[in-house]
Amino acid sequence: MNEKSQILLVDDHPENLIVLESILNNPEYSFIKATSGNEALSFLLKYDFSLVLLDVQMPEMDGYEVASLMKQREKTKNIPIIFVTAIFNDYEHIFKGYEVGAVDFISKPIIPEILKSKVSIFVDLHKKRRSLENEIENRKRIEDELRNHHLLLEEKVTQRTKELLDSNILLAKEIEIKNKAEADLEKINRELELATLQAKNFAREAETANRAKSEFLANMSHEIRTPLNGIIGMTTLLLDTALDHEQYEMLKATRSSGEHLLYIVNDILDFSKIEAGKLSIEKIEFNLYEEIEDAFDLLSEPATEKELETGIFIDPSLPEMIIGDPIRIKQVLLNLLSNAIKFTFKGSIICTVSKVMGNSNEPKIRFEVKDSGIGMEGTQQKNLFKPFTQADPSTSRKFGGTGLGLSICKKILELMDGEIGVESNWKIGSNFWFELPLIRSPNQPGLSRWAIEISGKSILALEAHPIIKQALEKYFDLLKLNFSVVSTVEDFLKTFKSSLEGRTTFDAILISIPSLSTQGKELLKITSDFFSQFPQFCPPIFLAASLKIKKNLEEFGLAGKIVDFLPKPIKPSHLISSLQKLFGPPNNQISFSKFASTPPAKFASEVLIVEDNEINQKVAEKMLNKFGLSTDVASNGQEALKGLSAKKYDLVFLDCQMPEMDGYEVTRTIRNIEQQKKNENHHQIIIAMTAHAFKDEREKCLASGMDDFIAKPIRLENLSTLLNKWLSSKKVDLDPPKVEATGTTSPTSPEISRWKSLTKALGPVDAVELLEIFFRTSPEIIKKLQAAWEAKNLELLQREAHSFKGSCSNMGATELAELCSLLEKTITAGVEKKQANLNNVVSQLYNSFESLNAKFQKIKSEMLKW
Repeated sequence: MNEKSQILLVDDHPENLIVLESILNNPEYSFIKATSGNEALSFLLKYDFSLVLLDVQMPEMDGYEVASLMKQREKTKNIPIIFVTAIFNDYEHIFKGYEVGAVDFISKPIIPEILKSKVSIFVDLHKKRRSLENEIENRKRIEDELRNHHLLLEEKVTQRTKELLDSNILLAKEIEIKNKAEADLEKINRELELATLQAKNFAREAETANRAKSEFLANMSHEIRTPLNGIIGMTTLLLDTALDHEQYEMLKATRSSGEHLLYIVNDILDFSKIEAGKLSIEKIEFNLYEEIEDAFDLLSEPATEKELETGIFIDPSLPEMIIGDPIRIKQVLLNLLSNAIKFTFKGSIICTVSKVMGNSNEPKIRFEVKDSGIGMEGTQQKNLFKPFTQADPSTSRKFGGTGLGLSICKKILELMDGEIGVESNWKIGSNFWFELPLIRSPNQPGLSRWAIEISGKSILALEAHPIIKQALEKYFDLLKLNFSVVSTVEDFLKTFKSSLEGRTTFDAILISIPSLSTQGKELLKITSDFFSQFPQFCPPIFLAASLKIKKNLEEFGLAGKIVDFLPKPIKPSHLISSLQKLFGPPNNQISFSKFASTPPAKFASEVLIVEDNEINQKVAEKMLNKFGLSTDVASNGQEALKGLSAKKYDLVFLDCQMPEMDGYEVTRTIRNIEQQKKNENHHQIIIAMTAHAFKDEREKCLASGMDDFIAKPIRLENLSTLLNKWLSSKKVDLDPPKVEATGTTSPTSPEISRWKSLTKALGPVDAVELLEIFFRTSPEIIKKLQAAWEAKNLELLQREAHSFKGSCSNMGATELAELCSLLEKTITAGVEKKQANLNNVVSQLYNSFESLNAKFQKIKSEMLKW
């Protein structure tokens, strides 16, 4: 019976060892598993192995060190080593691997067939090498015997001539054995050459697999970006309608969240772009204040949930408009803020943005994120900005994360001529900072946000946190207010009573409520008592608190008594807006939150939209209609060609990825038709619309014959630039903007409230049309949910329920959305115990849909009059 081939599997993740063993399951193999380099070396000294599958990245001793030590030892130097690694695309690591003795690489994720094939080849080669070595040893033994025999023959040559003849015969046989051994050696060499050729083929296959991976990433990016186009596009359109302050802030947060998700999709590709040297940095004009405040908006909820005190201080000497890459700057700031929230369990997170002078006496912007979290020891900080590195090996298991975020931030900042660093103390907190060159925009607004007409007013503020207190003092000073900012309730009451005794009163009071629920409620009670104690002398009160605390206002009798509520962290724009509303001239108030936007340019042109996604059709239509364009829609390539044959369009907006006939094929067909009709001298302008994220997508579009490119999600500012470029000759004068009054009547139900919002944003006809699409397509989706439940396909059921929930929420179908959410939660909780509940929920979907559809059909004609 043949002896089994022993294979050593080395990986610091036990689950990876189990996967390798299950893939290589073979009665001819036996496996020994090691979870570290030291353990692997101890096994190598104890056992004989035919092959070692070795992970590269391991703590304490990585794969390269293990391989190097193996090659230094006589017993292990000839054992084949195959590295199993996720860094296969990095040639520096590949060359290093071969340098320390590897025979091949297998990249993660592992393709089972390639792994099995390579292992089989190198195990067989090792067996044959062992057999050859044994054969050679036998030959050496025989040669030694032959030499000894010759000596014996020389001693007896005169006496034993006959024995000499026999020895010659024996020698001939030995030569025959030697010749056979040499022939076998030549055969093995040929087999080695064949194995090398196969290895090269495997390398080509791996390269093909990597290209497939890149295509997969591109396609996934496209699939995610397509619905994001609808979310961000529709939200952008809604933001340009008449809204009150609260509606505007909610929609702005919705769009920011959609854009943040878009940033995450882009970040998935960042690391590979950095490795390939293809990460690009933009230099455009943007509003520094808005980007910083938006970053806090995105992370306010998790900070509030942990009851963390948050604050922002932006140095007012910084210009509002600067030149740089707002997406990348916000990406770095979001990374630092989210890390601070993740590693801080109590206390505060404060962001300060200031102007500093660099070594060359050039101005820089310095961002600092200070937290009171777990902190780090000095040794943990050294490798913090390297890829796949975290402060502690247990960090990823405890808090999650890949260890790539800070390394990506460092590379992004280096590309922007910036730098990043950290000062931290264990169990005290950390201060992450980064600096960038300050490049002022030449298009600074004529009026500073601080130049508002409220000077001379007096304000009393209560703020316990010293940094936020200093920020308020700086802001009040710039607004030319008479102010007193105190940090304790005792000082607050003392200062207010002193003002009464001096027969002077404050024009306003700002009370900052701590984020901790217990302290916050205590201060709410004190505020309520304060109202009761000085009802006739109490000036208007501003309350700064988390949204979590805001829910307690009614409990303490403060609802309706607060002149304005400032969500924490206190943002400069919110503070200025609130003070301006209270003190500023009623007919001359300045807005820094872009409530009123400049009407877009208008063009007298006809446009064809070619898009297979119905929601994205509506988004593109509504955005183009804002520019006065007349639009037609085609749902596929064939419809587009038919429409172009019947009518001439100034522009064609063409989706690249469509079933049956994609945008590239449509473009080639149009260009071929134009080539055949040279005498008409007509060139159709084609604008590519694609959700693909890769930079070479633009080149691919232009190479296919398209004239320009716009990425999804489509942004109004990008669309405006593109239209001005191609339709400048067809621009028409704008009518004076009309001021629309906003109604204050509250809707009678959430559904009707949402439908009124859609009507206000899209217009009655388009809103009704969008809802009709929803009610037309929903029954089929509910049938899919029913079928998935009957087939007990819980994964499909959960996925479909999650997708349907989003559509229901957008269309105001709150009860349907809640039922979908209940489906998701029930499945997650354990369907085995809750089958009756699921049956009930699935059946309720039909009843809820029918009820809502009946309500819509009844009110549909009335909606057209809204």
